[in-house]
Amino acid sequence: MDGSKEQTLGRFKKIAQQAGIHIKQNKPYSPWQNAAEVGIKELKRGAGRQMVRAGAPKPFWADAIEFVAYVQSHTCWPIYELQGETPETVVSGETADISQFCELSFYEWIVFRDEPVSFPNQNPVHGRPGNCNRLWASNDGQDLEE
Repeated sequence: MDGSKEQTLGRFKKIAQQAGIHIKQNKPYSPWQNAAEVGIKELKRGAGRQMVRAGAPKPFWADAIEFVAYVQSHTCWPIYELQGETPETVVSGETADISQFCELSFYEWIVFRDEPVSFPNQNPVHGRPGNCNRLWASNDGQDLEE
């Protein structure tokens, strides 16, 4: 625990003591002692690497965080308690699958068509794969929506 007043004083502390939970407080200014803080740090670093590698604009920061978190939860980690399984498999009981991310990178422009069109298409629709609802402007400058 990080020593915040919410965790060290009042109701939380009483409930933990009643439940027989031993609370161990981290030393001040030492976030490396808290596993959650370390995990968040690695998540942010991974998202930053994805953003730089892909050349993605800053508004996609949340998408990069979600992408890295998904991949981390669906791949194996050298953690004994997981027994060689992915975290997602341990929690859900189903085999984790990241094949949807293997074809394209985190941020990659694609052109897709709802109906077959002869070349050259006057108004291609630009967007990202997956279930993202963001679309960009067509050749005539109009914003598109799904």
